[in-house]
Amino acid sequence: MFSTDRSIEPTIISNQGIDQSRLPIFEQDWWVDTARKSAGFREVTVLEDGLVVGRLAFTVQRNRLGFRSGGNLPACHLGGPALAESLSPKRLAEVLNGLLEQLPNIPFLFTVSAHVSYAPYVREAFKKAGFKHFTQANYLRQPTASRTSNIVGGLSHKRRAHINSADRRLEVREINAEEFISFYSANLEASGRPPYFPLDIAQCTRFYCKRHLPRTSTCDSSTTKDGQDRECQPLPI
Repeated sequence: MFSTDRSIEPTIISNQGIDQSRLPIFEQDWWVDTARKSAGFREVTVLEDGLVVGRLAFTVQRNRLGFRSGGNLPACHLGGPALAESLSPKRLAEVLNGLLEQLPNIPFLFTVSAHVSYAPYVREAFKKAGFKHFTQANYLRQPTASRTSNIVGGLSHKRRAHINSADRRLEVREINAEEFISFYSANLEASGRPPYFPLDIAQCTRFYCKRHLPRTSTCDSSTTKDGQDRECQPLPI
């Protein structure tokens, strides 16, 4: 087993062997290319006929005691291997083993999507490599004609009352991603807290989202009635 604990040159690797449209957003090329600029970025790949058919991008970080661990990329709910779906079951297993053999010998924690076609092969390969597996309960809301249809109706009476009361205490206005980053930065500076992940990466993510997503994401900032800004935490995509 050899270590990938080295700096990665900021060269975008083409993954033409992997169907990008079938991947979770956090594993698509443009998102991973943005994360390359973050500290601790690592990536291992498996090639076939000059094309990348397997990729595992991750970050390595140290805790306060200096011990290293690895896992999903910054601000990513999902991670794990990205594979070419055209591979046979036998070849999928071989590619997965090839990726896992390249990982540094440190603890890892990945949250892998159960909605990719090769999810069972990923689970088995990780278990054979010595990883412990557990299932995380999650929820998937299917797209509907209305962005808010059935959302409020599915909340408890207490939660609906909290939302309705917000208008009496807060001024809520819709802002774009760039305005949110500035708003968030000002709150961090005022509170003396570090960002969850580098804000320059957030700016790059905003730029790529604007280029690659059909709809620009917006978020709400809130200000108390007396004019004080409330601290706002980044929302997962």
